[in-house]
Amino acid sequence: MNDEKQIDLKIESKADKFKRITGMRSQRILDDLRLLGNCGNTSNYEYTAADTFKLFSAIEKEVARVKLLFNKPVPHPYTITIKEDTDTAPQSVPEKPMGGS
Repeated sequence: MNDEKQIDLKIESKADKFKRITGMRSQRILDDLRLLGNCGNTSNYEYTAADTFKLFSAIEKEVARVKLLFNKPVPHPYTITIKEDTDTAPQSVPEKPMGGS
């Protein structure tokens, strides 16, 4: 059985590998966040507003950092096409966006 799993992973596409790994890791993060939420129970824990501010600031900062890793540059929506033979076709220039100044 172990050999079958190794063979399956060898032919796994990058997209499938991404889905498999991010699925497991994101589920673990969500589970840990739910556990962290248990610490909000004031019957069992004592904390200050400064404590929670530091806690959530650190979490939000890390989430923002990781999001940046997934942001890929998007090509600019406006393009200019210049034909080599200018006698047969005019240059195409993007129209000015509606509502702009």
